Amino acid sequence: MTVGPTTPTPPAPSSGGSFGNYLPGVGGVSSNLGLSTSKNVFGTLMTKTKAKDFFKQAQATGDYSLIKNLLSQKGYLTGKGDNAKTVESNWNYFLDVVYQSDVANINDFTSIGGASTGAGTTSAVYKSLTGKISGTELVNTLFNDYLGVIPGVKEVKSILTALDKLEQTRATRQVTSRDGSGNIVQTTTGGVTDQDRENLILGFIGKRIPAEGIENIGGAIGNNLASIRKFANEHGIVLPDTDIRKMALNSVLSKTGLDDTAVKIRNIAKSRYPSLAQYIDGGLSVKEIGSQYMARKAQLLEIPLESLNVFDLDVNKLLSGTSLMPMSDFDTIIRQNPLYKFTMQAREKASEFATNILKDFGLMK
Repeated sequence: MTVGPTTPTPPAPSSGGSFGNYLPGVGGVSSNLGLSTSKNVFGTLMTKTKAKDFFKQAQATGDYSLIKNLLSQKGYLTGKGDNAKTVESNWNYFLDVVYQSDVANINDFTSIGGASTGAGTTSAVYKSLTGKISGTELVNTLFNDYLGVIPGVKEVKSILTALDKLEQTRATRQVTSRDGSGNIVQTTTGGVTDQDRENLILGFIGKRIPAEGIENIGGAIGNNLASIRKFANEHGIVLPDTDIRKMALNSVLSKTGLDDTAVKIRNIAKSRYPSLAQYIDGGLSVKEIGSQYMARKAQLLEIPLESLNVFDLDVNKLLSGTSLMPMSDFDTIIRQNPLYKFTMQAREKASEFATNILKDFGLMK
């Protein structure tokens, strides 16, 4: 599925004015991983602890420009609410992410260094959506498209945390080297695609389906739920809600959409109605095949055609047989239905029969 151009307005942060409030690890919660590892920060080799102390040095002078510029370039500051507290919390979170990555130089975190004159150099490039407003926009857009709802701040935080981890573990690796002629060659591997991000978010969306109730789901999944239920009904198949939910979710994950689901339902229908297999393969639904019998029963019993479907006892028994019954034999079965004697046609036949008896006995001319 392609995300459309319309982007819902993201929910406001729960406190403060920065997108930093959405970030996992912000607000004093910091990982201890990487404390003993040294990284090149602003040209100086630092442990994580020293890098955190760098903020205190900036605080002493009141000059946060280096830190703010770096955070802004990496998408960890939106330009709003960039006060000292917000900058510090985002800086600490940014360091958590960097020191858990395998880059030696923070400048290599989102950009490639110079070309190598030797065998080659490798830079890990990690571009996180988590630190950008676009991360929330993507989550909101997909939830709106698939479910017709906007998730709450807490749910957004959980998803952004998962996205962040995904992008860390799949950092793009760009190898710069020279070929035999001395030309610079760059090779890129790894990385997270838009489809990867969408699939991850769909996992969270899938958890919503049982909780929300199958009838209350909107958006693309809701539309597919309705389509699957209707298609199964027209093929005389009753599917559990759990199966329908799985099919609906798989249909938005699959490149073929509902096509695979349709094939599966048709195959189930062919096993349920073996005598109709050739007609189902020809593109007819069980409802279409049984429509002539439903129309005939409605006519004989003088009932609305809309009251009948493929699950009607007489019609379903006929369709489930080893072969389709001739219409004359079906008529005989329907006339044995207790409701038939109350029809105008039955009464007219009864009256005609009585009249003929009286005539035979000479009691009526």
